[in-house]
Amino acid sequence: MLGALLGLLNALITTRMKIPAFITTLGTRSVFGGLSLIIAGGFPISGLEAPTYKAVTAAYVFGFLPAQIFWVFAVMLIGGIVLARTKLGYQIYATGGNRSAAENVGIAVNTVKTACFVITGFLVAVSAVIAVGWLRGASPSQNTGFELDVIAAVIIGGTNLFGGSGTVFGTFLGAAISGMIANGLVLLGVDAYWEPVAQGIVIIVAVALDGWIRIRQAKAAKGSVLAQMRQRQQ
Repeated sequence: MLGALLGLLNALITTRMKIPAFITTLGTRSVFGGLSLIIAGGFPISGLEAPTYKAVTAAYVFGFLPAQIFWVFAVMLIGGIVLARTKLGYQIYATGGNRSAAENVGIAVNTVKTACFVITGFLVAVSAVIAVGWLRGASPSQNTGFELDVIAAVIIGGTNLFGGSGTVFGTFLGAAISGMIANGLVLLGVDAYWEPVAQGIVIIVAVALDGWIRIRQAKAAKGSVLAQMRQRQQ
């Protein structure tokens, strides 16, 4: 519930104050991180080993499958269905692709953005609960700097930073590829300090490749329209 409420707060700041979502989340991330340090007094919290909680978040199904895998695939399945098969999914793509066009066809873009923020906040809270159960504790500075990994996973997975395209499964593949790159560097004996360098290069290459593909597609679509106009004139 708290995650959804914090997501709603981000949504209100973005939609009511007309602040870009990236700036809003960057600022509130710092605020929330500081509040967690204040509440915890800067110390990690441990001893969270209730049997039921551990069974749901950190147990092994059939003795070898971590429970986290089932949570991941459940979110992927539900998220994929929502985006591909529901009215909300269509409105999300439309709002991200062209806000003005979405408004012109009657889509309440601020409501759609608010729903996205709330859902994201809720899922972040769920992932935090699972992580705490897995690690049997929590640190107020845990996952600091994890933003670059998330951005890399999303971009590598085919999501356009400007909106309008992307899938849940693609993001999952992007996270897997990003993880394999990190593990590959370790296996090759590369210094750990080179990992963010590699991730940054991958992000730039992925964005450049996505932009090149979109330019090619736009030129192809323009050429098709011109060819049709010439045929009609003839």
